Amino acid sequence: MMRISRRAPFRLIYAAASLALAAACAAAPPRDVPTLEARAAAAPGDTESALRLAAAYRDAGRLDDARPLLETAVANAP
Repeated sequence: MMRISRRAPFRLIYAAASLALAAACAAAPPRDVPTLEARAAAAPGDTESALRLAAAYRDAGRLDDARPLLETAVANAP
């Protein structure tokens, strides 16, 4: 049986808040997705680039592409 950490709900809230903040501060239009993908690929550990790309994916309706980026950002959150 899998144990769920007590921190799990807070990590989800943190991810949602981070995405909202990234989207509000630097919303990128969907046409910028290729540029953001290149930036995120060049710096895989850069959470800001990942969140900007996730926001652009969301705006482009590519929610399935945004999810792994958010999960990784949550896993790497302090």
